[in-house]
Amino acid sequence: MSLKSVFQNKITINCLFFALVLLGAISFVWSIYLHDYDFNIPLFGKINTILRVNVEIDDKSVDNLSFFINGEKIFPYKLYEDNSYYIFEEEKDADFLYFKADDKTVNSIDNIAINLNNNFYYYSKDEIKNFTKTKNNEYILPNDIKYTKSSKYVNDLGIWHRFNFYFLSLFYNSNFYIFPLLCLFLAILVYESNKDKINLGFLVFKKNAIWWIILIGLSLRLCDTSYPFWGDELYSSCVAGGINQPLIRAFQDPGNPPLFFILAKIWMLLFGQNEVTCRLLSILFSVCSIYLIYLFVKKNGSEKFALLASLLFTVNVYSIFSSKEFRCYSLGALLSIAAAYFLFEIIKNKKNKDFVFYSIIAILMANTHYFLTLILISNFILALFYLDNKSKLKFLTANFAALLSFLPYFIMTGLGEGLLDKTFNTLPLYEADMMFLMIVLLFANKIVPIFLTALSILIIIPKTKNMLIKENSNSVNIFLYSFFIIISLYALSYIFSHAIKPIIRSYYYILVIPFVSILIAGVFFIPFKHKIVKFIVFLVLLLNGVFCFSGRGVYTDKNDVLVIRAEETFKYSYFDSKKYEKNKKIAVATFDFPVEYKGFYKKYNIEGAKDIFYRFGYDTPETFNQKIIDSGADVIYSVLHLIRTNEFIDEFKNNYKISSVLTDRGVVVIRMIKKGRYEE
Repeated sequence: MSLKSVFQNKITINCLFFALVLLGAISFVWSIYLHDYDFNIPLFGKINTILRVNVEIDDKSVDNLSFFINGEKIFPYKLYEDNSYYIFEEEKDADFLYFKADDKTVNSIDNIAINLNNNFYYYSKDEIKNFTKTKNNEYILPNDIKYTKSSKYVNDLGIWHRFNFYFLSLFYNSNFYIFPLLCLFLAILVYESNKDKINLGFLVFKKNAIWWIILIGLSLRLCDTSYPFWGDELYSSCVAGGINQPLIRAFQDPGNPPLFFILAKIWMLLFGQNEVTCRLLSILFSVCSIYLIYLFVKKNGSEKFALLASLLFTVNVYSIFSSKEFRCYSLGALLSIAAAYFLFEIIKNKKNKDFVFYSIIAILMANTHYFLTLILISNFILALFYLDNKSKLKFLTANFAALLSFLPYFIMTGLGEGLLDKTFNTLPLYEADMMFLMIVLLFANKIVPIFLTALSILIIIPKTKNMLIKENSNSVNIFLYSFFIIISLYALSYIFSHAIKPIIRSYYYILVIPFVSILIAGVFFIPFKHKIVKFIVFLVLLLNGVFCFSGRGVYTDKNDVLVIRAEETFKYSYFDSKKYEKNKKIAVATFDFPVEYKGFYKKYNIEGAKDIFYRFGYDTPETFNQKIIDSGADVIYSVLHLIRTNEFIDEFKNNYKISSVLTDRGVVVIRMIKKGRYEE
């Protein structure tokens, strides 16, 4: 038997295929075991939360207190010199917590505050004394301290989170998976060359590939949705879209048109008002975007192109995170791809029904976000080059309908309070260099967008296009359209910001993430004339980590706000204030919407406590201090970001005794007690 016949044998081929798959699977698991703590998924977090224990104890007694996590002694530190809390923390797996101290030291502990992601535990002096005590003066912390019940570790995020984390690591930390990916690549080659000999029912997977991608998208988006709302989400749920607010409030936000708030109100009336159910609305929009990207690209490109574009959108970290935010960004991304779908139908078929559908989508876009209006303008400019005069008139009518629908909100709120009010939403005026950096944030690095821009320009120029490409295929058209939409949105937002008012936040460009996915996927389906050109293009992209594209910094200017959660303030103040509420006036200071928080955190409202409202990042220390004085409170609880803590303390330390606990999100929850007769 010849060597050639051996490798054509059905049994040999199946054995080779299964061997490669098995070797890839084993090496994949081994890579996870070796590099578990090396993976870095932007914004998705590690598989464990930081275990952070805050112990309020005097400086003299802390030397007699030994805290142990997994049997290992942890040494404490303070956030600042005058803080009454010492912090014990551990970033590794923690399954057993106890401290060792004599009776006198235990009596000196005022309270212990533990924060594990969205769980907060507070133990008072009396509760600490009731901890289980061993013969060796070891005090065992209660077993109910657990973030998840799916693991033995108190700070573990759960098996589901682990699965999604490791899956995403294939795209964002692929350098750790070189061997398993090589095995997978070889297995695919063997299968593609011998489909008739390997009968594994792969046809079922191939025919239903988009549904498997959607299933993955659902898993990634439904994982970890219960963390507390941040300010803008609370605004969506309690103010503009609040179920107890009049409908007119949806039209009174200067920064956002009303559509999402109206949908949010209806959604909460149907499914309830809590973090998880609210975020399901955005998740629904994001999952629909996955499927619509598939339909759009398949109809105007190819099946494989469509599947790759959908997959890239599915695993994009900021696509995932915008889907978990009770804001309009997921809806905006869905509408932008829907508009593209019907625009292509109009250009190809010019049927009246497509103009009607586009008009409906345009109306929804105009009433969702300012940036979507800029996308409509981009579509209009593009359509002028492709439509005849009769179709141009129809398309103008479709866009005019969107303009008319936008006018009520624009006249009532958007113009005066949004665009002409210089004090509202003061944003930086970005110059060209910063605009380029924001484009870079949507891709893996600087080289990829420059390379894609150069490639797009070459394709647009007739002579170079004829030299590079076999024919003007649909794949090229959809590739160039995606490039045009991304660039034009940046250009129009830049022009608008310089001509009228700054409107740019980097995370607004999440709205074109579907087109970033299509643009990157499209490179692999351009019909280049010469194999050497295709090889060079693929090599440049692969070496520059194009499949690791993530918009890694799209939320850069949002990071300081994303971690600010109000719930820690409510929980800590609720438990800690028990020792003050009988003889002292208490206030809880929250940024943005103090009264509206109550709809979500009724459980943690302190009876009789005053609410102090301050605008985070806008109110001066003097303004905040005056609001404290006006409240008449003796004890004030508030929330800060870690980076603002020292500056805040320096401002108020002369008049207040300030103590603070540090949560695992970098949030500092502070307690301020008036000095003088009210001081402890």
